[in-house]
Amino acid sequence: MKKNYKSILFTGSFIIGALLNSQVLAQQKSTYTPFVHTGYSDYKIHYDPQGTRVINSDGETTLTTGHANFSFEKIKIFVPPGTKRFYAKFQTYLSPTEAKAAARFAEVPVANADGVNQNTRFSDFEKTLDRLLLGDELLFHAPGGSGGFTVSQPSSTDNSNAVKGGYIYLNLLSIPAGSILSVQTRIVVDETCYRRWYTSAKWDFQNNPDENANHTCDGSSGGGGTTPVTPTEPTLTSIKLSTETWKAGTATANQPITVTASDANGTMVALPSCTAAVTNGSLLNTSLVLKITPDSNGKQAQITIEKPELITKAEEVSITCGGKTAALKLWPAEVAPPQVATITSSVVENSTQGASTLTIKLTHPETATDGTIDYFVAAHIPQFQHPDNPFGSANDQWVFLSLPETGTGAANWKVLFSATSLDKLAFKKGVALPTGNEVELPINLQLSIDALKIYNAKLYLGYRQGATGTFKALVSPIWQASANP
Repeated sequence: MKKNYKSILFTGSFIIGALLNSQVLAQQKSTYTPFVHTGYSDYKIHYDPQGTRVINSDGETTLTTGHANFSFEKIKIFVPPGTKRFYAKFQTYLSPTEAKAAARFAEVPVANADGVNQNTRFSDFEKTLDRLLLGDELLFHAPGGSGGFTVSQPSSTDNSNAVKGGYIYLNLLSIPAGSILSVQTRIVVDETCYRRWYTSAKWDFQNNPDENANHTCDGSSGGGGTTPVTPTEPTLTSIKLSTETWKAGTATANQPITVTASDANGTMVALPSCTAAVTNGSLLNTSLVLKITPDSNGKQAQITIEKPELITKAEEVSITCGGKTAALKLWPAEVAPPQVATITSSVVENSTQGASTLTIKLTHPETATDGTIDYFVAAHIPQFQHPDNPFGSANDQWVFLSLPETGTGAANWKVLFSATSLDKLAFKKGVALPTGNEVELPINLQLSIDALKIYNAKLYLGYRQGATGTFKALVSPIWQASANP
């Protein structure tokens, strides 16, 4: 008898492929965190039908979960056989980021964030469980600033028929502000079915329902059995903040910042104690400004800014937990910008051979009683060609049209060095404000307009009142080569 080796090889390859595929699926499922009561394990204890944490009434058993301030991206919730109704709603920060999620029963969802939007979202929340039990993958979406999204909301008279139990796998593809404020779930099960299943259920090493077993009203079969497996202690590889920037006076300023510890797979692990230190700023003692409070789950902490009034300028703080760091930028509340002079007219007298003059008229918000004005003229040149340029010819450069240090004579262009005093860069000093606060300022550029075009220069104007006044700069250029072809 001749053996069909091709058939044997094909059959063997098929079996090996199926085994590898099941291993990959099991690994994917293991990245999802189970939500049980207010924790993540001991379903067998929390939802004992004889216990005080379940509600048995009118032939129905109700199981609830509640979790707050978490940044898990992948969660799973067990739906027992005999489930009739499933409720789930998420509350999020009022962040401009959209909320996006994908859900599937018994299998992990495959959608990515790009495929979830207002047009693809599922919205018939009374039929969520029915559709999931049919094997559909459902997409959920909420626009930025909405404050939350619903996954399932059946009416009290809706009754699904979950012949088989299993996990609903929920992938949070986009989380506003990087952290969920809270999620509440409620599962209503036929009491008789639930009691029969629970009596013969199979559990995993965390005392949760075995996700690889078949769960029916008669109990559990298959799966990994009841042999406890000692889990490997995950290693902390990074910490993440729910936001990397905090600003006083904003709508989210009073909301805590969540610190989360995770391993290389993104799974939450135990969070060591955390400290804060200023890496760039002037705060002398961060403990006077912010407070770090560990959560009861041991895997997260909350940062609250308790003294925002002490933050008077941008501060960069390093949050360190177990040798892992994350940067947090603190910003003071916005202060109205000072009023600055405005240009009412601008005239160029161009000379292709010699120096050109730019005459501008400015109207000042200041008055004559505020003292005299010192003016500063600067040029920004993208590629500055000068033998004394310390930064090299390929770098941007700022030069100032400044009076000689003697204070008399024609102004000349000077390179701005870091040690250069502002007093040595003034173009004109001691200008008194006339009636009406309008000043006519002729600026001898010492170069032709054509020469400035070669450098692709932009000219800016700044001023201050006297030697000790606050320096103010006009935001827009007073002349630029690109606007004068």
